[in-house]
Amino acid sequence: MKLRQALAFSLIVLIHLGAFATLSAAAKSKKPSAPAPPPDTRKLVTSINLKNDTIVISDKLAKTDHTYAIDAMTKVQVGNLPGQFADLKVGMKVDDLTERDNDTLDSITVETDLTPSSDTPSKKKKK
Repeated sequence: MKLRQALAFSLIVLIHLGAFATLSAAAKSKKPSAPAPPPDTRKLVTSINLKNDTIVISDKLAKTDHTYAIDAMTKVQVGNLPGQFADLKVGMKVDDLTERDNDTLDSITVETDLTPSSDTPSKKKKK
């Protein structure tokens, strides 16, 4: 009788220990989810047409592209230096732009470095 009680008690203890170990392992395996990445707020030069004096700016946050005309009155700034329309390159990050009207830029300021993105074609190095 005592042997039976001892075996029953041992079995109950083992069952409880197994359940506790399973619950504790399950609790440890749940990792907190990583915070969502911040939204991409860049505006990038995605296309330049020197013949038509137009430029396409891609707004990553709004997920839109807008084509602007650039004329002789448009002020272009590359970094901290005055620039020209020909100085603008595809992939440059737009820091600031001012619209004269909905389709013409009054001014545009871009960073001097090109911004790598999936939208800009990569140039292969020649060997």
